[in-house]
Amino acid sequence: MTSLTAWSPDQPDYPALLDDCRSSAVHMEMRDAYAVSHEDEDWSAWLARDRDPARNEERWSPFCEAMARATARGVVARRLRVVSTPVTEYAKFEYAGTPANVRAGELDRWLPRADARELLLPALDFWVLDGQRVLLHHFDGDGGWLGHEFDDDPDLVGLYAGAFDRLWHRGTPHEDFKV
Repeated sequence: MTSLTAWSPDQPDYPALLDDCRSSAVHMEMRDAYAVSHEDEDWSAWLARDRDPARNEERWSPFCEAMARATARGVVARRLRVVSTPVTEYAKFEYAGTPANVRAGELDRWLPRADARELLLPALDFWVLDGQRVLLHHFDGDGGWLGHEFDDDPDLVGLYAGAFDRLWHRGTPHEDFKV
């Protein structure tokens, strides 16, 4: 029986989710761009060619600190980004920020969309936490955040976990992927 939570428009509390993880956290991102405002200082700086990596690290430090705590206690954390090639400016922005995730212990890979052509991709970005729970992300057509939901239906969790595993092996480790 499923335990679906209602959609929440708020971003999930990622540090709390990672602090609760005991064995694994996998995350798949499949959008070429996410809506960001020109009022977003990091994105505006990126567009102005201010590519200081410390800027992203400051922004994501609560997430990276939680990731470091999780991986230090043995949680295997993997992130896969499925991207169109050539990659978008937003994907380059994400790529530039990924070393902070890697230093926190996250394993990151990139998969060109064309390399997954015979595999079915999930419709939504997601996390699978400890192989028991899926966190689904909802975005509008322009990449704007709509909300998220959790589900612990074993069949649904298995579908998303299986999709991740099939695609993960096709991905290129962050340090070997060129944007």
